[in-house]
Formats: sequence, C-alpha cells, structure tokens
Amino acid sequence: MIVHPSIGVCAVAAVLAACSAQGDAPAAPARGTAEPFGQAGQSFRAGHYAQAYGRYMELADAGHAVAARIALTMFRHGRQAFGSDWAASDQQLRQWSALSGESRSLASYGRTETSSD
Repeated sequence: MIVHPSIGVCAVAAVLAACSAQGDAPAAPARGTAEPFGQAGQSFRAGHYAQAYGRYMELADAGHAVAARIALTMFRHGRQAFGSDWAASDQQLRQWSALSGESRSLASYGRTETSSD
C-alpha cells in the first residue's frame, strides 16, 4: 500500500487541533480528567507520542470523548504519522468510536468483526 506523505502531517495536525480546541480540558469534564488530559497534550506536543497515546487511551477507556477521538486518530495513523503501530483491543476501538461519534467499523481499522480481543 502506498501512503501519501501528507497523511502523517494531517494526522498530527488533527491531534494538535483537538488538543487546542479543547484548551487541554475535556468539553464536559469528568471528575479528575482535566489534569490528565492536559498532561497527555503536553506529552504529545513534546513529541512523546507513546506516552501521550497511553494517557489518551486511559482517558478514553474511562469515557472521555475527546481523548477517544485523539486515541482513534493516533491508532489509525500510527505508523505513518508517529512511526509506531499502537495497540488497542477490538472492544476499545468500538468503545472509542462510539464515544467520539464516529461510525467506523472494525474493518476500517484493519480488523474483522470476528476478531477476538
């Protein structure tokens, strides 16, 4: 598969825009999520992508919609934008997609509906 070189730039820009648009705080902050969300954004901007992804994953798993959108973007464009393939279970991908309002199937993430977690 040939990937257009601008995909990585676009994915990074999308994550940064999501961080900036939220002012490093969740739209509807759950108790105790503003600080970890801000720390994830700081890690991302500092180029510590693995650390940022881990923090966004934890927040997304706890129900944070913006973090779910960012984790999905990082997962989807990991290799091209960040030089890494990020891990996520099928259950996480379904949950994050629902939280972020995306209606993507597992197939759009290179998974099959019969995959096991």
